Amino acid sequence: RALQKTLAREVTEIVHGRERRETVERVTNVLFGGAEFSSLGSADIDALADEIPGAAINSTAIESLVACGASQSNGEARRLLEGGAVSFNGRKLSADETLSSPGLLKKGKNVFILVN
Repeated sequence: RALQKTLAREVTEIVHGRERRETVERVTNVLFGGAEFSSLGSADIDALADEIPGAAINSTAIESLVACGASQSNGEARRLLEGGAVSFNGRKLSADETLSSPGLLKKGKNVFILVN
């Protein structure tokens, strides 16, 4: 696994440059490594916005899940919240709430929505 990561890192740097590789590493650490969303800079957030769906600040969690296709309906989104399958910036949401700051809404392990 370590060799795979090293190879990926080197190839990414050769193809895209050191700066882009560093951005990708920071974003990946936030998505999958447990790093805080607040550790991302504006260039990192711009790169992330190109890769995952986005929702507007001051929308609710349910509105964001449905609008971005992470949930088929308001009812399904509500059940996901009640079941503890949704988090915002690492904090589990148990009920619908307004997302009033930039951050990362996460459903399950691999579905992300950028609130920006």
